[in-house]
Amino acid sequence: MAALARWWRALRQPSIVRRLVLAQLATLLLVWVAFLALVLRDVMTVDGPRELQQARLSADTILGTAADLLDRPQALQRFMQQMDRAAARGADPEALAAGRVSLTLRLDGRAVFVTPGPPGALPPTAERAFEHVEHQGVRWLSYTQSSADGRLSVTFHRLADTSALTIWTLSSGILVLPLLLALPFLVLAAWWSVRLALKPWRTFSADVALRHPNDLSPLPLRSRHRELVPVTEAVNGLLERIRDGLERERSFVADAAHELRTPLAALRINAEALQLHANGPRQAMLLASLIAGMDRASRLVSQLLSLTRSEAAASTWGFERLDLSALVQECLAHCRRGRR
Repeated sequence: MAALARWWRALRQPSIVRRLVLAQLATLLLVWVAFLALVLRDVMTVDGPRELQQARLSADTILGTAADLLDRPQALQRFMQQMDRAAARGADPEALAAGRVSLTLRLDGRAVFVTPGPPGALPPTAERAFEHVEHQGVRWLSYTQSSADGRLSVTFHRLADTSALTIWTLSSGILVLPLLLALPFLVLAAWWSVRLALKPWRTFSADVALRHPNDLSPLPLRSRHRELVPVTEAVNGLLERIRDGLERERSFVADAAHELRTPLAALRINAEALQLHANGPRQAMLLASLIAGMDRASRLVSQLLSLTRSEAAASTWGFERLDLSALVQECLAHCRRGRR
């Protein structure tokens, strides 16, 4: 439970890495949706000049070959089945014919081949032109072309209902399934790329964390990244302001201590002189108390001066190796000499 609680707190805590990863995934999703919209638009836009030319070429091929196979019905059926499979866009013949082009071949007005499934053998439409036909509540885009003698005609039917085509596309997984399969790898790749991109930030954080409390020198500008330069400059500006403030504070304390030493010394001299001419024990006691107070004030001033000097020296202190054994021996030697 404790591990689960820590995980939940970490999950709820705002994270720049998580925001960047989600931003990348959202961008990828938007690009995929835009691509899907373009694909659907291209699929549904089948009545342009290029599509019309393709339909005419396909109809000429079917009509020409079918005319040569009129005396061989079985060969004609096999040819139409091959053309039907070539026109199919999906392997499932029961899939509402949304992913395929349905073919209808007529001989003397009688249907001799019809693609299995909807829409079935619809009546022929206008010659050599796209026309929308509604059958059982579904809109179809039809194209009909006849042979030169008028005996043979072929009709192409394609789904024109955008909502139905969209549902079929999503349910078939043609565009959705690859994205779902790649999503875990995309999350991992996005996390790794964000971690790699944020490495200069981690280096900068490590430099700040390793700083000595008394070290107010500017941070080294190790990275020239555009995002890190203003942050480093801002931190260095803050350190400079803190350093200037401490210098002014130390200077004020040192000046005040120096200024207080002279009047305290003069007061002590005068108090000692008055003590020589005291008119009774009460005056002598008051003057002695006054001198003791001035002594405490003088010690306080001396301590302030020592503190200021030590802080100034501490800003230049550094680390060095120390032989602990030699230090202990030196302390013991001092203790022996003190006892003698």
